[in-house]
Amino acid sequence: MALTTFDELKSYMELKKASFTDYPTLGILNDSMQSVFEGYCTRLFDSTTHIETFIISDTEGQSSFWIKGTPMTAVSSVTLDGDALVITDDYIFDNESLELVATAEKGSVLVITYAGGLVDQTSDATIESTTPGNLKLAAIRQIAFEFENRANTAASKIDLDGNSKTFPEFNLLPYTIRILDNYKNYGPGF
Repeated sequence: MALTTFDELKSYMELKKASFTDYPTLGILNDSMQSVFEGYCTRLFDSTTHIETFIISDTEGQSSFWIKGTPMTAVSSVTLDGDALVITDDYIFDNESLELVATAEKGSVLVITYAGGLVDQTSDATIESTTPGNLKLAAIRQIAFEFENRANTAASKIDLDGNSKTFPEFNLLPYTIRILDNYKNYGPGF
C-alpha cells in the first residue's frame, strides 16, 4: 500500500518517464514506505476493516484497549472468549480506544472488529484525497531521499541456517520524524 502516487512523486522529483515500471526501485520504495511509517507510529493507516485480538493481561481485568487503526469510525463486533458483547452494556468506544464495561478475567481473549484508519486505498484519486497533506509530504520527501541515495543505503544481513537475507535500513529524515510523531500511537502497550 502507498501513501502517495507516482504522479505526485513524478512532480516532486521532476521525473521524465511515465510510470513506476520505468523506475522499479521507486515503486518498491513507494510500496514499502507505508509499512515503515506504520512501524514507527505503531498504527495502521489504511481505512478498512481491522480485526485486533487482545489477551487480558491484568489480574484484575484490563478495561482499556487502544487500537491501531485510528480513527475508529465503527465497531462491527466485539467478542470476549467467543461470546458477543453488546455496545453500551458491555463496551463503549471512541475514535482511539475501546473501554470494556463487562468483567474480563486474566487470560480472556477479546476480539474487536472495526472500521478505521486514515487513508482510503481504493484508487490513486482516493489516496490523493484522503492522505493527510503533511503525511503525504513526509512520504514524498522520504521516498525521494531514499531513491536519490539508494547507492548509499545501509543494509542489514541476517543469516539463518546458511541462508542469508538482506534488508534495506531506512534512516528517517528529521522532518519525517517530526511529522510522524503527530501520528504516533501513544496508547498503553505501544
